[in-house]
Amino acid sequence: MKAHHHILLSGITIASVFLSSVSACRSAQNAVAYPDSTGNGTSTTIITPATDASLVPAMVAANQLDWNTLQASGTVRLGGKQSFSSSMTLRMVKNQSIYISLRPLLGIEVGKLLITGDSLLVVDKYHKRYIAENVSLITNGVPITVGTLQDVFLGRAFVIGSGTLSDDNSDMVSAQAGDDHFTLTPNEQPHDFTYGFHVTQQGHISALEIVPRKDVPYLAHYDDVQNTPAGQVATHVQVKALIKGNEFIIELDLNRLKWNENVNIDTTMPSNYKRIDGHQIVSIMEQQ
Repeated sequence: MKAHHHILLSGITIASVFLSSVSACRSAQNAVAYPDSTGNGTSTTIITPATDASLVPAMVAANQLDWNTLQASGTVRLGGKQSFSSSMTLRMVKNQSIYISLRPLLGIEVGKLLITGDSLLVVDKYHKRYIAENVSLITNGVPITVGTLQDVFLGRAFVIGSGTLSDDNSDMVSAQAGDDHFTLTPNEQPHDFTYGFHVTQQGHISALEIVPRKDVPYLAHYDDVQNTPAGQVATHVQVKALIKGNEFIIELDLNRLKWNENVNIDTTMPSNYKRIDGHQIVSIMEQQ
């Protein structure tokens, strides 16, 4: 049962790794129809190295539609010194909350992760303990929002400080052509790292690329992109993290996505659990 607690902590790692992750792109072969508000294709566009780079940010923004809520089932897998997997449910309210419930056996919840505003709550039901911290625990003080973390989970391009890439801020991003892809780079970069996105010929975000100025690079891949009412969304995310010299590989697979319906997010604080210091996360993981 130790694995259950380790899996629970993987949710935090997925969110935090984006601050220090870098990725290689994947090439795409076929054209894709850009979705309308119902998720249906309306036109076909191929992005090639010959495409005018100045047009690419707007093309990507056109794939990222507005949404209100998301409910999904899925699986989270954690690899490294040990490997585990668990079924999960994911619920989001745009720009407000991210809720992950881990259910490895018979649909029984053993833990949950909740991010709301600037608060982080992790509940380990098996060991009856919890973490309640400022979300800066996983963002290292970088001024990102719940909305930005949602984009990280769903494989959507964003601009730190401005939100999801859209028609309103696509002029804040530049594109550079590669052999079989484009790289999108926000014009203004944070002090401690640079970040950008790889875009396939299909117009998919295939990778989030973040390069710390004083650290080793990591990998974040997006795959199995679907046309949805929210535009193009990745349903498979793979993140690689190096924590104290140990490699952790986290994979998230989503299915049964339901958009813009009422969602129930449990914000209850445990009354009889032991509160532990959030900074113990890495040491606890190493003990499993």
